[in-house]
Order: sequence, then structure tokens, then C-alpha cells
Amino acid sequence: MKTEVVSSLDEPPSSARVAPAAHTPATCRVATPDDLDELVRLERVAFAKEDWFPRHRFKELIETPDQHAVLVHPAGASRLAGDAILFWRKGSATARLYNIVVDPEFQKGGFGSRLLEYAEDTARRRGCRRLVLEVRANNAQAIAFYQRKGFRHFGTLAAYYPDGTAALRYEKFLNGILAAQLELVLV
Repeated sequence: MKTEVVSSLDEPPSSARVAPAAHTPATCRVATPDDLDELVRLERVAFAKEDWFPRHRFKELIETPDQHAVLVHPAGASRLAGDAILFWRKGSATARLYNIVVDPEFQKGGFGSRLLEYAEDTARRRGCRRLVLEVRANNAQAIAFYQRKGFRHFGTLAAYYPDGTAALRYEKFLNGILAAQLELVLV
């Protein structure tokens, strides 16, 4: 399945909406079956129809132990601010961040950063030392976000998305070892 990362993780929406302050209290947690409708809603708000994650996949995601949908729920809000989807394989040192979605109504509240931190912590707890992701090559906002968060570009997948756009592959080592240090050790 092809990966898409929302273009405006912590960036303001193009329309003039009032977003919560960056210090808005919120809870990050793993999704449950009760969150299914909200997960689907967030997917529809953030992505083009051809990139939607189907409802039945969200249900499988919630029920499968080596996959997580991580949620952020602002205090006092009636709906979720966003979610992140994370995959890993038993025994693998690498986890995959499939996407991060932040509802346009909650952008600029730091929720993308909170989701990413929670996803990284979840991967660490599962024994993963590396987090990888793909991002559209033309998605400058998401690329800048991931670079600010310590991810480095390590590859390109030509014509990866249905519209022919390339994907840039990014990685982050979760144990604090930089990729350049790891390369020095391996040489």
C-alpha cells in the first residue's frame, strides 16, 4: 500500500481558521474500536479520495497487535485532532510511519509533533531502533517538518504515487545514534 503523509502537519490551513494554542492540553493514546468513525473522518478531511485508507483497514489496524493508530485528543474537544499510523514486524528493528493526519481545525496546535513523538516512543517500546517513512517529493511542508524532527533522506522511489509523483524515503534512528555515526561504525 502506498504511503501519503498529510502536507500540513503543523502548518496553518490556507483558510483563516482559529487554531488552538500550542500548549493546548491533549492526550495521545492507541486507537480503540470506538474511534473508527473519527479515524475515517480524519482520513477524508486530509487526503484525496484515491489516497483514503479504507474503513475495513482501520478496523484491522485496531485489531492487529503489530500495527497502531495513535490518536491525539485535545482536552474538552468533541473530536480527535489527528492520528498517526505506525507499523512494525515482530523482531524487526525498523518501524514504519504510514501517515500523520491533523484536522485542519486543529493545525498549528503542535498536534503533529505530539503524534510523531508518541509514535517514536511506541516504536522504541517495541524494540525498534529506526523509524522510516515515505513522503511525496512535492510536499515541501511535510519534508521540512520531518527534517526539523531529525529525519534524514535516504532514498527515492520514482513514480510511487498513483499520480506518478515520486516518494522520498526518510529515516530516523531512535536510539540517538545518527546515521553518519552508524556508517562510521560499519565501515
